[in-house]
Amino acid sequence: MFDRLYISLIHPTKIGLFIKDKLWVPFAYILSFFVIVLGMLAFKGFQTDYFNPSPSKQIVPMIIDNKNTYNVSFIDGKLQGESIRIETTDYVAYFNVSSPQIVAATPTFMFHEKNVVVYYLFESSTFTYEELKFDGSFNFTNIKNKNADDIFQFSMLVDKICVNFNVKYQKAAFITDAIYVIFYMAITFGAVILFSFFTNPVIKMGFRAKLCLYDTLICFIFISLSIAFSTNWLIYIGLILAAMYARFTFSRIIQVKVRRN
Repeated sequence: MFDRLYISLIHPTKIGLFIKDKLWVPFAYILSFFVIVLGMLAFKGFQTDYFNPSPSKQIVPMIIDNKNTYNVSFIDGKLQGESIRIETTDYVAYFNVSSPQIVAATPTFMFHEKNVVVYYLFESSTFTYEELKFDGSFNFTNIKNKNADDIFQFSMLVDKICVNFNVKYQKAAFITDAIYVIFYMAITFGAVILFSFFTNPVIKMGFRAKLCLYDTLICFIFISLSIAFSTNWLIYIGLILAAMYARFTFSRIIQVKVRRN
C-alpha cells in the first residue's frame, strides 16, 4: 500500500509497474485523499469568522462621529425612522432602505422594520428580529451621545446576526470548496490523460486510466498545502506536476507485440 503511494508521489517513472492493478486500487487512493482534503476544508472553514472585525465596532464609531444625528430607533421589536446608509472600512449597512445597491464582495446588512437581510458574496440570508430572539431597544441619538446601554443593545443585535449568518455561510462555503476540488481534479485528470496520449498513444484506455489516476495523486499534496497556507496558486503547480508525471510514466512503458507463427 505505502509502496504504491511512495512511488506515485516520488517516482512517477515506476508507476507503470502498477499497470495490472485493479481499477478500484488507484480509485481508493483518490477517494482517501479526497476525504482528507474534505476534512481539512471542514476544519479550517468551520473555524473561520467571516465577520472579523465585528461590524458593530465599525458602525458605532461612524454613528458617533457623524456630524448629523440619525433618526433611527428600535422599539417593541420594530425598526423605525429615516432611510440611511452607513459605509465603513469593511461593511455597508442600510437602515429602512427598500432598494439598496449591493456590492457582492462587501458584507452588506439591510435592516428593515421586522427583519434584516445579509448579503455576502454568493450567499444571502434573511433573519427576523423575533427569530434572532432580540427583545432589546436602542436609539441612534443615544448611541451618538455614547449611551452605553444603547451601544450594547445595538452591538448585541449585530453580533446575533453575524453568528447566525456565519453558520450558514460556513456550510455554503464548504460545499462550494468541495465542488471546486472535484472540478479541479476532473480538469487535472483530463490533462493527465491528454499528456499520456501525446507521450504513448498505444496503451489501452483501461490501463491508461489506472496509471493516470496514480499520476493525479500528486495534486492532493498541493491542494492540502493550498488549504493549509491559503495560497491558491499552489494547486496550479499540482496540475503541472501531474501532467509531467504522466509524461514520465508513459515514456517508460513499451508495448511488445508477439507474433504467432
